[in-house]
Amino acid sequence: MKSLRFSDKWLKSLKPASDREEYADLACPGLRLRVGARALTWSVLVRKNGKRPRITLGNYPALSLKQAREKAFQESDPLSNLENREPERPLGTLSDLLQLKVQQMESEERGSAGQYAGYFFNGPESVVAVIGGDRPANKVLPEECTNWLRKIHRRGADTKHPRAYLSAAFSFGLRYDNDPKSERPDVRFGLTQNPVIHVGGGGSATARKRHLSMKELSFFWHNFGGRRVHPQSRILLRMIVAMGGVRITEVVRSQKDWWQKRKEIQTWLCLPKTKNDKEHNIPVPQHGLELLKAALIVGDDLSPYLFPSSEDSSSPRSLSGVSQVVRRWCDSQENFERFQPRDIRRTMKTMLIEDKNVNPDWVDIWHNHGRGADVARKHYDWAEYTTAKQAVATAIDEIIDEVQNTQS
Repeated sequence: MKSLRFSDKWLKSLKPASDREEYADLACPGLRLRVGARALTWSVLVRKNGKRPRITLGNYPALSLKQAREKAFQESDPLSNLENREPERPLGTLSDLLQLKVQQMESEERGSAGQYAGYFFNGPESVVAVIGGDRPANKVLPEECTNWLRKIHRRGADTKHPRAYLSAAFSFGLRYDNDPKSERPDVRFGLTQNPVIHVGGGGSATARKRHLSMKELSFFWHNFGGRRVHPQSRILLRMIVAMGGVRITEVVRSQKDWWQKRKEIQTWLCLPKTKNDKEHNIPVPQHGLELLKAALIVGDDLSPYLFPSSEDSSSPRSLSGVSQVVRRWCDSQENFERFQPRDIRRTMKTMLIEDKNVNPDWVDIWHNHGRGADVARKHYDWAEYTTAKQAVATAIDEIIDEVQNTQS
């Protein structure tokens, strides 16, 4: 069952289906729409004597969305038709809470929305899979949050970020329930506390120091593949290396129209917004250009993303999925220390400065790090620091040449 905020536009796009599907309305807890071969049927789940019986309301479009919501409120509270009585809504579930948090982040164009959604909903170790998405959000206990984080810890991953994500969702729910500016919130959660604040595993993370040697990087370049590595993943990780260790989000979530040919001379990666909320544009090194062509061949022609999700081509690959592929590959190798995709950034920075003697300031410009007052800019135009960027691109190609020629 899929949960979303119903709209008239979405309803008009639905067609009868041979396989029955059911959808839940985030704007009206308990309201369901079943799409069958003959009809689109409204129903509502109500709480009664500890159970949640289903009540059929009617068919769409004879019963409009507005009418269905009104009837759902009435069925949820038989006294709701009394004058001046506000219908009491069923308390929102954990899935409702997490979905609203992700929607809020997407509306604010927060780049980490995809990471939140991945931990909340994707796979057998997601929050909804381990704790239970249908649970009322206010019934979630600290020990249940601990059990979820323990699964993440057991596979060797850091729990700091997932803990922060879940804590942020419950904090959002508390504010959502008690926002005086909201006269009639669509969902109420009845939260009285954030259960995650009682869970350990927070605090500041230790800075990572892992970087790959030339031998390790060459081994990874030549051997990353196999039955459990999709060709798209092989191209994606090589692209991160060939682009000199740009942030993995800038490659994983890149859209095709970000890769632009300027003055019919060279292709540039033109990032409309980066981690520091600024535009950033860099020339694509020659090896990166070859990988760009390969990515376009194996990708989805209809997707706007260079590396689309295999489940939904209208979305990019998930960062957690990319990290998981690398982690599994590392564990399958003998005597190869595990690393994370973001360690490639540190690796390339080290090689550019120490092995190729590239000016550290130029490398910082390439990686879009904060600059000193002498070269600070509020906005990077594509032509700014062209000489420095071209020099870094040339040095990156030299490193990749060595990687390809080094025996793995």
